[in-house]
Amino acid sequence: MVRHEVSKVVSGQYECAWMLLNHLDRILEIDPSWTRDEYLETLRKRNIVGRVVLSPMGQVLGFRIERFPKRHEYNLVHIAVDPECQRQGLGTLLIEDFVRKARGSGRKVITTIVPERNMGALKFLKSCKFLATEVLRRHFGQEDGIFMKLEVKDEGDEN
Repeated sequence: MVRHEVSKVVSGQYECAWMLLNHLDRILEIDPSWTRDEYLETLRKRNIVGRVVLSPMGQVLGFRIERFPKRHEYNLVHIAVDPECQRQGLGTLLIEDFVRKARGSGRKVITTIVPERNMGALKFLKSCKFLATEVLRRHFGQEDGIFMKLEVKDEGDEN
């Protein structure tokens, strides 16, 4: 989780950067569905990192947590944008940043599993060209999960 090198992607007035430990309080404000300990436990794993989208003043407005389990694949573990900042392209910026990262590392697919009742996330990911490919029965306890994937195209091959 704690990356000290600078890695930024700037889009207009916002930028994507590595998630740092000092971002955690703001991340908990944006999405309190996980506890501090759950975020820390997840982000301490060797193959998991986080990215944030920052305002011009450096405030965290959204984040994603990603995992790279296989040589050809990335997993989107979690993504959230401050409810007051949604529908402004920040989630899309986080996904576009993820796609650039996947392309740069030779990964061909990004996968995620979304709770079936999270219609907002399903609609958003479909707008980012993720395809729902499978229903995972009782993946989230009693709730089904929708397995989604995004094929990462080579630069310039967007069709």
